[in-house]
Amino acid sequence: MRGNDPELPPRIPPVPREGWTDEIRQFFAIMEGPQTIEQGTRFNAQAIMANHPELSTAWAHYNKFVARELEIPDSLREIAILRTAWNLQAGYEWYQHRIIGRRCGLSEEQLEALKEGEGAPVWSEDERLVIRAADEICANAEASAETIESLLQRFGPRQLLEILWTIGTYGMLAWIFNSLRIPIEDFCIT
Repeated sequence: MRGNDPELPPRIPPVPREGWTDEIRQFFAIMEGPQTIEQGTRFNAQAIMANHPELSTAWAHYNKFVARELEIPDSLREIAILRTAWNLQAGYEWYQHRIIGRRCGLSEEQLEALKEGEGAPVWSEDERLVIRAADEICANAEASAETIESLLQRFGPRQLLEILWTIGTYGMLAWIFNSLRIPIEDFCIT
């Protein structure tokens, strides 16, 4: 799993506290709330992304929508994110979203079963289908026609798009965070 090797520093340093402009503090507040305007971020990803506040602000608005406004159940969203993180060995996303997954009702057994995939006996058919989509997209850069048809029948076009966008979004973040070697915060490793 990438991101938890203390011997490998990030490839771009975080913006230090003394460099946090009003624009950067507003970026922090999009995902973390208004207290970060004064306190700043506690997340390494945001402090590193603050090197480009305009791009990061645009991303934060989009990611907030994906993280909080989708119709698919929160637990399915987190299953899609976590399986994508596991497939891409994205330590930062894996540890962050294990915490979020617990908040969304995923059990420790389910969190561990994400390492195994859809064959684990803990999954419902909907959960297996989302895991299969994440596996296929990560392995082949697309989900199979059969998987898409099953997702469409089960979830309809709107939620199918949400599932695909979630997998794609967190795949993109995995590539970026892995490439930048964003270190995992100590409070997230559980």
